[in-house]
Amino acid sequence: MKEYKRELPLFSFYDVTGMARHLERMAEKGWMLERISGWCWRYRRMEAKKLHFTVSYALPVSAFEPSATPEQQVFQAFCDRAGWKIAASSGAMQIFYNEAEDPVPIETEPALEIGSIQKIARRQAPLQILLMLLSLWMGASWCWSLIHSPIDLLSSAANLLGGFCWLALFLWCAADLGVYFAWLRRARRLAEQGAFLPTRGCRGLIRVLIVLLLLHLVYVFLMERMPGMRLTLAAMLGGFLVLVLAVNGVKNFLKRRGTAAGVNRAVTLTLDVVLAFTLMGAVTCGLLWAARSGAFSLEAQLEPPLTVAMLGADGGADYRTETQLEASALLSRSEYRQRADWEETTTGAPWLSYTVVDVHVPFLYEWCVEEMYRAYDGETAFDEAGREVRLYTYREADGAPWGAERAWQVYDFDGRAQGKYLLCWDGRIAALDADWVLTEEQMATAGRALAPA
Repeated sequence: MKEYKRELPLFSFYDVTGMARHLERMAEKGWMLERISGWCWRYRRMEAKKLHFTVSYALPVSAFEPSATPEQQVFQAFCDRAGWKIAASSGAMQIFYNEAEDPVPIETEPALEIGSIQKIARRQAPLQILLMLLSLWMGASWCWSLIHSPIDLLSSAANLLGGFCWLALFLWCAADLGVYFAWLRRARRLAEQGAFLPTRGCRGLIRVLIVLLLLHLVYVFLMERMPGMRLTLAAMLGGFLVLVLAVNGVKNFLKRRGTAAGVNRAVTLTLDVVLAFTLMGAVTCGLLWAARSGAFSLEAQLEPPLTVAMLGADGGADYRTETQLEASALLSRSEYRQRADWEETTTGAPWLSYTVVDVHVPFLYEWCVEEMYRAYDGETAFDEAGREVRLYTYREADGAPWGAERAWQVYDFDGRAQGKYLLCWDGRIAALDADWVLTEEQMATAGRALAPA
């Protein structure tokens, strides 16, 4: 039977009632709180009993203090005489327990208890407001990109995860702040009558968001198709975990050594910054090395459906193929680029590039067609009269040579046809970019290669 237990505290900073009730339930199960921090609460096994707990923010103390300050010692001695024994403390948070059946509260004046919670709120709320605004901005940017570039976002499980993270952060900050200010308004009115209004945090919402986040992480690992990306994601998550554990470990080590709070804060924050940049640099260097070494290449795993040789335009040149694949439950996108070596390219060896998008959710199909149709909207030039004109435009073409349901071809502003095509089949869209204008025979070959099976 294990003697110690740890848990991640998911309480709102102001939810003193929720914390106390949780600790009382833990005591009834035979677990006594022993140590607390922002990331972990530690319990030790004891005989199951009914205890009363209370959480106090009466003294604004730094979390870097190596031991209880004189003010804390006086306060704890006062509480001890009233039957309230200290269970654990971290910074301004002090948690007491009492074995009496109906103990006298530490804070007998509701206004004072509300005031102590407000002091903590003045520290915590600005950070949450900043995070809420940041997540709102990033979430709005993500939504804007979703409207204008749905393929980029919806075909990537990692991009979907990013959008979910910003949404979850905004929901948590907005809900937590909303519940706090609503409680504060009601608590002030009730304090005038001499009663304290129990707090109510957002622990349930936080639990749901964390579970959804973990499920989304599992989904990303399952859906990721790029070689090496699972290892990269694991390295990034591992680096974040190392950063958290190292920073908290150093802070706690210095506290046990009796290091002054100011020195501890300076050392811990310096380590935080240095280690964060070191880990970020290591991951970046690893990504660059992997990209240069071809570790992210899908060439050996993904056979291109269409090649320059299949179109009879290679001229005997040696070609290298670059491939990229992204997939989600909504969309999958594969990109292929074929280019000859530099020496052969200069002699006229053509290149070929194409993107194939499979839409798994029907209502997204036209949305994706529209994005690919707008591919050349931003390219402009000036004609002889000095007027700005679109450099390239799509014109509807006959899909029959391709065996496609719909087709478009790109023309420049002088009306010259280009080797750029957009093709549509049921559930599939293909954008073909060739170095030359394809013949009808080549169109038929390309259509057979790119059409869905």
